[in-house]
Amino acid sequence: MADNGNSNVGGVLVAFMAGIVVGAGVALLYAPQSGKETRKLLAKRADELKDQAEEIVDDVLEKGKQALKEKKEQFDAAIEAGKETMSDARKKLKEAL
Repeated sequence: MADNGNSNVGGVLVAFMAGIVVGAGVALLYAPQSGKETRKLLAKRADELKDQAEEIVDDVLEKGKQALKEKKEQFDAAIEAGKETMSDARKKLKEAL
């Protein structure tokens, strides 16, 4: 069930970035600024967007690493349980013979 949250992160990221782009476009259309001021604003917004995107990517990567670690632990536990079951079955078979 935890995978559902991770699979939606990409969609949220795309929607977030699209909202920023649309907002910046509308702001440019209605802002009474000079070209120099507009370029500074765009550079500032681009830096902010880059920082936010890096934070989101880092968060997604960390969650992915954690999910992978949890799945590996579950897999290792299942392997160990299988080994124990096999060992018990061999002992029972030897006792039966």
